[in-house]
Amino acid sequence: MKFTVLRWFIAYISFMVSLSAQWDIRVEIPSAKSSNLPNVLLAGSTALQKGEFDMGKGYIITGSKAIFDVGLLSFDGSLEYSEFKASGTMTQAQRLLASQVKQQGVGLGLNAMVWAPFVGVAGEFGLIHRFQSYDIVLDTASKSKTFGRTWMRIGARYRIPFVPFDAYVTASWQQPLSPDKPVVINSAQSLVDLLNTQGTGQEFNRLWTFGVGVRY
Repeated sequence: MKFTVLRWFIAYISFMVSLSAQWDIRVEIPSAKSSNLPNVLLAGSTALQKGEFDMGKGYIITGSKAIFDVGLLSFDGSLEYSEFKASGTMTQAQRLLASQVKQQGVGLGLNAMVWAPFVGVAGEFGLIHRFQSYDIVLDTASKSKTFGRTWMRIGARYRIPFVPFDAYVTASWQQPLSPDKPVVINSAQSLVDLLNTQGTGQEFNRLWTFGVGVRY
């Protein structure tokens, strides 16, 4: 009898906590650091090839719900949609050829937050597993692939004072736990290999993000 009452009490508390748990929605703009193609001379060719990408564009939209929220400590589960893009040029002798890299997809994450008392500042540490489609285009050559990687996210947020709701600004640094290594290009075949390994997502190996959010 006592065990049954205790079990129902625990279930009731868990249900009430789930109802009162906080929700969090944020939008972030990433500064995606992408790799450039090395300055190489392909075997059997006199055409010097290199590629340069810009710092990238895109966005990340994340919805989170507190799994555990007690005072200065919160532990959230999250679902996100992200898109990272970088465009540039590929140089072959004196010819400039268009190039582009794009990743987009969903991610599942866990995020821990620790608030500093009385100042509205929190530190964050999270893990996000991103499932993304990857497309790279080098002139007329292209490659598409779907892959998944786990990213680490270290960030901070500041609660905006004097507003009638719990709004905040946030910044974070992100990096995959197992970044891939780029291919050394020294032949036409290794250029094909580059397209294959780039399809694992090695192009974007670190991100700075800045954004805003609401917690309610």
